[in-house]
Amino acid sequence: MTIATPPTYNAGTTVRFWVMDLKKLGTDATPAPVTTGATVAFAIATLNGETVDTGTGTATTDDWYCDMNVPDDPGPYLIKVTITVDAVVWKGSDRFDVSAF
Repeated sequence: MTIATPPTYNAGTTVRFWVMDLKKLGTDATPAPVTTGATVAFAIATLNGETVDTGTGTATTDDWYCDMNVPDDPGPYLIKVTITVDAVVWKGSDRFDVSAF
């Protein structure tokens, strides 16, 4: 079994996070393009669930992204995404690390 290493970003930089790159999907998640009528919310959180930053997704042809500021404090974090289309809510998340430099 191989354990994936989370990506590491430098503290205080801006990173473009993509929905289709998420590794941990909700149990109801089915990878598919999200189209008209969707609301896509991004959040950076600590591993304890404390929200550090939030943003709104921008649509591309078959994916959504959000440019977010990586926290200044080194350590592990989560990128979380919530997609709402009508009454359907889809959630995904992934871990990343922040280094001092």
